[in-house]
Amino acid sequence: MAEPDAATVRVARDALMSDAATWHEAAEVMTKAAHEAASLGLGGFHIGYLPSRLGAGQRYTEAQEYFVRVLREGALTMTEMATRLRAVLEDYDRSDQGASVRMQRAGE
Repeated sequence: MAEPDAATVRVARDALMSDAATWHEAAEVMTKAAHEAASLGLGGFHIGYLPSRLGAGQRYTEAQEYFVRVLREGALTMTEMATRLRAVLEDYDRSDQGASVRMQRAGE
């Protein structure tokens, strides 16, 4: 397989940086959504006497906790994806620097 040229490497680096930023931004949105969902709350007064007596309030709380958990887990996963993409980019940069040093030493 042929070595990629500088333009190909630049496009790959830009794509990695862009994707990492997108995953990070999405994680921030999910974190904010989890915070907002956690702040919501309905009590018996909002739901009504009979539905409250039948457990609607408890079901609401369970659903809310589920959505908050899923949003937080999603944010964590998206942050991890951004972190891994940045790590790949750093690995590429280290490899590229190492290759550059080897080429310079070979020319000496």
